[in-house]
Amino acid sequence: MNLDEPFFLGVFAGSGRLSRSVERRSEGKIKVIRIEIRDSASDDILKEECWIRLQNLVNPGYCIGIWTAKKRYILNVFNEEGVDLKEPKLKIMGIEAVKSSTPAPCRIKIKEALKVIMNKDENALIQFIDEFRTHFKKLRPEEIAYPRSCNNLKKYSSSTDIYQKSTPIHVKGALLYNNLLKKNKLRKYERIQEGDKIKFIVLKEPNPLRERVISFPTYLPEEFKLHQYINYDEQFDKSFLEPLRFIVNAINWNFEKKATLDSFF
Repeated sequence: MNLDEPFFLGVFAGSGRLSRSVERRSEGKIKVIRIEIRDSASDDILKEECWIRLQNLVNPGYCIGIWTAKKRYILNVFNEEGVDLKEPKLKIMGIEAVKSSTPAPCRIKIKEALKVIMNKDENALIQFIDEFRTHFKKLRPEEIAYPRSCNNLKKYSSSTDIYQKSTPIHVKGALLYNNLLKKNKLRKYERIQEGDKIKFIVLKEPNPLRERVISFPTYLPEEFKLHQYINYDEQFDKSFLEPLRFIVNAINWNFEKKATLDSFF
């Protein structure tokens, strides 16, 4: 890897990775970022200071980004096919923001968080996370549940225990849902059938169901009396923070402010 031009070769082509953003400043129209480049295997610093003049990128495909594994990265593209972009274009690969199994509100906010990571600082990210956490806890269960396809209901069902021990979590939730409909004689709701598109959500324990998950086709019936047991904290961590964790760890940032000795005085 040419350490004098790390980004001009496709952004850390080779074993280098972005360790952390140390400083950001502007020199006229030229935006400058000071970084550390570390070897992915040994974690040794390959180059301690590297000033990248982003506005000077004029050849096709010039960009900066963070690589954490093969086909898993985020990029800010500043020049695409020879055309300078007024604002960097975010390119994502191998991250849950582009996966349909991630709740829709989180897919949107993960992309926005990635833009904050690429263009702002750690404090801005922490503020963004705090604001979204507050909003997230006001969303309906249907909005934050994980979407899945439900298969093998018959295979995993049990006449004595509703479901078998090896049952996947979303199928378990579907069998519990069908059992609750039957138990409470709720005929106005359709049962979950083989191949249906469903959603599942994690519950706080203890709860009346005595289970940690429930699935549903479209809406979680109020008659189940489970809304107050939705585990918003776990849903937020798994569906929003977890997809960002490998990037935040790679650049040595945090999701929340850490207490220091100075803060006690």
